[in-house]
Amino acid sequence: MLEFSKLILEGMSFNENLFMKELGKLIIWSESDDANKLKYWCHEKYGDIYGVQIDETFARHCYNIFLPSVLQPLNSEIPNLKTI
Repeated sequence: MLEFSKLILEGMSFNENLFMKELGKLIIWSESDDANKLKYWCHEKYGDIYGVQIDETFARHCYNIFLPSVLQPLNSEIPNLKTI
């Protein structure tokens, strides 16, 4: 899924609105580990162009995938807690 996400975003990188719209969809569809990798990749490749917008899009579509590792064991103890 991560490689597919990169391919989609590379195709949309010419237009900020399309890029952010697709990024939002890909964040929702990604597992938390892939979403973390996707955020890193986006900043590496497009951070100089869309850095602030990337952060805003991830903040809007992510709730607890970027929790510090100290808190993650607590989340695993809570039944039915899903990570987006």
